[in-house]
Amino acid sequence: MRTRLIRLASVTTIAGLGLATVAACGSGSAGGSGDNSEILIGGLWATSGAQAVYGDYFGNGAKLAVKDINDAGGVGGKTPLKLQVEDTQALPEPAVTAFQKLVGEDVKMVLSSFSSQTLALMPIAESRKIPVINGGAQSNALGDQKFLLNTIPLVRNESEVLAKYLVKEKKYTKAAVIYTSDDGGRAAKDSFEEAYKAAGGNIVAEESGKYQGTDYRSQLTKLRSSGADFLLIGAFGQDTNNIVSQAREIGWKVQMANTSWAAIPDVLKNKSAEGLILTSIPFEPKADFVQRYEKEYGEKPASSYIGNYYDAVQVFSQGYAKAAEANANPSGEEIIKAINDIKTFDSSYGSKLTFENGVASRPINIGEITGGAVTTLVKNYQG
Repeated sequence: MRTRLIRLASVTTIAGLGLATVAACGSGSAGGSGDNSEILIGGLWATSGAQAVYGDYFGNGAKLAVKDINDAGGVGGKTPLKLQVEDTQALPEPAVTAFQKLVGEDVKMVLSSFSSQTLALMPIAESRKIPVINGGAQSNALGDQKFLLNTIPLVRNESEVLAKYLVKEKKYTKAAVIYTSDDGGRAAKDSFEEAYKAAGGNIVAEESGKYQGTDYRSQLTKLRSSGADFLLIGAFGQDTNNIVSQAREIGWKVQMANTSWAAIPDVLKNKSAEGLILTSIPFEPKADFVQRYEKEYGEKPASSYIGNYYDAVQVFSQGYAKAAEANANPSGEEIIKAINDIKTFDSSYGSKLTFENGVASRPINIGEITGGAVTTLVKNYQG
């Protein structure tokens, strides 16, 4: 299904990090001087390690947007974009190093992902006044950041929908929670617990595990004796995959639930994940988008993450073009202001995209993993 899926052991050093570049049409230095030189934007996400599958989604969406913009003449119809992707392995330290490198190359905007990574970038973004657009991370701390826009709802939005559904529709009033000890995992736990208690549920046990860990059996064994109606998993895709498999390995046949983080190929095809309840952000692009994507990658767009990063590049392009009407080489502050002034954008979702306090407003569905795919149970669940 995927065009490229790398499975390497996760490391924390930056030695040997890969560099991928999508060259824009035209020539010139990577900058944004307002003439015919390229406008450099960066892509910071995992292209190796446990979370590389997300990088495939992010990269495909961003690259297609760059191609579409450049095929139409570039930003504002005259200046081509250049996307430079750096492998962060979804870790803060490599991401900070990569961002600093891009700053030295006059980057005009950075696409980020993963909560801990994105939060680590914000001091640099604010001091250098460089816009960051995130389409994959969902920590609640990502809201209301001056130089950050999110084309994805935050985890609190999905957690509230999931909690209401589990209590009101499934009548599950006792939850066990396992989460990874990174910013995203903690945000998932905290958001769900708050929403679940508000809906009338009770948290009977919780355990944390290592982000990008490989063994959660001891935590699951403790949770198994809690008498919970279901297990809430506050973890990204590959961590979710390990947790799901190991819960079944120890013989725990509990109902499981997660947010849209679970919807990656390895989890979907994992027989242990059959019946897992999850939230999903419905990505229903128009036919012309699907056709362009299939032509470029040989498959249909399978994830809303693709749309989030496609939209992120388009939002930046329109904001830059508007800001450049007054200043040929606009500052990051001017670009952010222009985006806020535009307010509403066409989206690859086939709908309109608006931001509320820097966060995209998207509908949220309730689904279930069945037969290797997500089956929608309720569209745009309101509770």
